[in-house]
Amino acid sequence: MPDLPFVASALRRWLLESHLGYWLAAALPEGRDDYVERLDRQWRGEPGPPYHIVATTRLLYSFSIGYLAGGGEKYRAAAERMYRFLLAHFGDEEHGGWFWSVDGDGPLDADKRTYGHVFAILALSTYHQATGDASAITLAVQTRELLEEKAWESEHGGFGRIFERTWQPRAAGKRLNEQMHALEAMLALHEVTGGQKEADAIERLCELTCGTLVQPWGGIYENYTADWRKAGEAVWPGHQLEFGWLLVSAGRRFGVDRWTEVGRRLIAWGWRHGWDGAAGGVFGEVDDAGNVRHDAKSWWPQCEAIVAALMMASRQVEDSWMIAAHRALSWMMAHMEDPRFGGIFAGTDRDGNVLSEHKANEWKAAYHVTQAIWTASVMLDGGQA
Repeated sequence: MPDLPFVASALRRWLLESHLGYWLAAALPEGRDDYVERLDRQWRGEPGPPYHIVATTRLLYSFSIGYLAGGGEKYRAAAERMYRFLLAHFGDEEHGGWFWSVDGDGPLDADKRTYGHVFAILALSTYHQATGDASAITLAVQTRELLEEKAWESEHGGFGRIFERTWQPRAAGKRLNEQMHALEAMLALHEVTGGQKEADAIERLCELTCGTLVQPWGGIYENYTADWRKAGEAVWPGHQLEFGWLLVSAGRRFGVDRWTEVGRRLIAWGWRHGWDGAAGGVFGEVDDAGNVRHDAKSWWPQCEAIVAALMMASRQVEDSWMIAAHRALSWMMAHMEDPRFGGIFAGTDRDGNVLSEHKANEWKAAYHVTQAIWTASVMLDGGQA
């Protein structure tokens, strides 16, 4: 295995010249102010509604990372374009927050979803970090304050899922997903503000996770009731890996050993039961005993496996977790990178045969791959994620 700074440099070069280069060319047609949300295997698509908050913020995040990674003014311009689009179309001036989906004239789905709001915080924080735009961090802080006021459930803790435009609850129950991505967003926001309120939000989420969400069998279910009783058997290994590395990151930043240790245990559980030892890649779903329920492999758990393994690794190339990270990256590139048109496929079957050829929709934007490769390069260069 080559020296780590060399690998970090190679990853950044692939991120900018291959992965994000395709998105830059295909998603932002010239002469328009919107973007293309749905792209086929050949990166073909037509701009036009609906536009979703998740895809919009994930592209804003990704192009901001492109600029941070040294991609130059073309990535800054792309990030600024996505920022202007977000502000022009998604903000609810009457009731606050961000719409779930819009067309050119107004909201299509005016619901307020925690998932969309935490990605807004992540994207706005990263855009500010990249460009220094003070208005973005103001919006990120306002979004955090609104989300904590309207969506945090104080009796049992945790964020609810879906609210009407006026912030009346629409969906009962809670999910791992909102808590995990809220932690991700608060870490990004704290990185640029250093604020106590952001630190407090991180503490609440980490303590909720360590004290309530993590189960005696070692992992976290996907779905729960409002008072955190399980609501289904689904366990996604990719989320064990992702939540795990976010907890480790929080624990290291704030010097809280409990968060770090729980995060490492989640990563170990997710890898032990999620990694396909025979064919490679991370399974889609298992049960709480580690039995495989869905053996197809989506692109995003492979990304989380790369970062999670590096979080567990020492800085020695022979470290078993460093080898695991290399294995995860190699498997994704071998089975999910499109050899003809470039980019990463959405998913494969257990043996690595492509099942989903499209490159983009409202859920599959550039974010997962961008985050994984950028974060891996930072850690391999000796930085902290």
